[in-house]
Amino acid sequence: MRRIAAAVLLLCLLAGTAGGIQIVEFCPDPPYQPGDPPDEYLVLEGGTGILDGYVLSDGEGGYRFPPGTRIDGRLVVARSGPAFEQSHGYLPPDFEIEERTPAVPDVIPNGNLLMANRADELLFYHKTTLVQQIAWPGDVCAREGQVHYLDDGVWDPRPLFIGQSRLKPNRSRALR
Repeated sequence: MRRIAAAVLLLCLLAGTAGGIQIVEFCPDPPYQPGDPPDEYLVLEGGTGILDGYVLSDGEGGYRFPPGTRIDGRLVVARSGPAFEQSHGYLPPDFEIEERTPAVPDVIPNGNLLMANRADELLFYHKTTLVQQIAWPGDVCAREGQVHYLDDGVWDPRPLFIGQSRLKPNRSRALR
């Protein structure tokens, strides 16, 4: 009986950690900004807790979050807040990579994570454990302006471009 109580207590304690967090959306190549897009972004989702020890990388550069950063369900990281707003129509992202907007906190960079347009990868670590890896081509097919998103464990079940809704088609049968 004590073992069951200890297991239940451990599960309750772990429920408040950031476990289960993953990359659920990213857009490496928005077509609306010239050059390497400052309007690229990614979204983390899936838990509540502190992000200490979590790192995002592309194998060449990366970033971590300021100590004590909390996630409560969803967190958006953009390369640049103003470019993100211009392309995607809303501000602010929760964090930005390049310091451009005083009202938007910056991540802590280590090198420069740039999501390449045609071939790259995103690596999401917790401490030294690889939590998630997404490669393109491979897991997704790169295409300018495409928003890559995870739905029920599947990447890009229906191609979306910036501004498109995620409303699913009505599959009801027509009345006779």
